[in-house]
Amino acid sequence: KQDVILEPYSYPYNGVDVLLTSIAVPIVVDGTFLGSVTADFSLDTLQQLINAIKPYKGTGYAELLSQSGAYIAYPDKALITKPAVNAERLLKSVSQGVSVRTSAENTLLKTASYDLTIPVTIGNTGTPWILGLSAPIDVVLAETERQRNIALLLMVVSIIVVSAALGLIFTRKVLRPIGGEPAEAARVALSVANGQLTNTIHV
Repeated sequence: KQDVILEPYSYPYNGVDVLLTSIAVPIVVDGTFLGSVTADFSLDTLQQLINAIKPYKGTGYAELLSQSGAYIAYPDKALITKPAVNAERLLKSVSQGVSVRTSAENTLLKTASYDLTIPVTIGNTGTPWILGLSAPIDVVLAETERQRNIALLLMVVSIIVVSAALGLIFTRKVLRPIGGEPAEAARVALSVANGQLTNTIHV
């Protein structure tokens, strides 16, 4: 009786491969499972949102990984849907609900970077995605302590904002088309099954 989100997959649309995912939300009323609501949607908006995040005056970047550790959004488009090199370590951390702060050589930035990753909870799927931010260490250390603390705080805030946006997008995509709440969806589904076809659905 949990929400389920599928691993993102490519689907050809008008000759262009589009990255999609599907999420299924169970309809449970008074402890009884009545069915589920499923929605398929493009991840293009999320990719644009993540790609627009460039911390430390554009010197850094953001990334979004799926529940299996595959890239959903990343500056190098050739790696989309491919597993991240450090995916296993990150997945172990997010499964425990903790953020990860590391510093290491970054092949994309071609210098050492400061990296921050945090789990992104999607409904009650139990399979969080991973949102990360990276910035060159030399740029981070070049700032005063006060500036650095503010910048790091902004990195954390941007992660929180994006996480909230992700949750909102998934919720609206699944629930809004059918009335906004699982209980409302159950009421409509049951009445239709009983032959009542004159329900009012608020959209």
